[in-house]
Amino acid sequence: MEQGAFASVNKVAMPNLVRVMLICDGDLAARESFHKAVQAAAASTDLFSIATPEATYLNMNITHVERDLRQGGSPSMLRLMIGAEEVRGGARATLARTGASALTTKEPSGAPLVNIGQVNPVPVTSKS
Repeated sequence: MEQGAFASVNKVAMPNLVRVMLICDGDLAARESFHKAVQAAAASTDLFSIATPEATYLNMNITHVERDLRQGGSPSMLRLMIGAEEVRGGARATLARTGASALTTKEPSGAPLVNIGQVNPVPVTSKS
């Protein structure tokens, strides 16, 4: 627009991206079990809560796992850097009727019609 003006703003909050280091110290069996559990969590589509001293991040999906090989750590210490991204829920369907009488049939095709939106009084025709 001219002179820095704008007509409207479409402001959308980006999902949280979090990187957290997980550390496991113990014998080889404990470190292997920890590593397998983190890899299984990363391979799944499950959502996790990540709690830090500053904030708790809800509905996070682990997007990647990398082993941290910086100098100065104990050889018996396994350090994994995980990256996670927030998954936000989309639109949810709502039923016009609720309770025990809402679904009275076993098959969806047997349910009565319910109008919960605008109805067109005239059928729409194509003029092509």
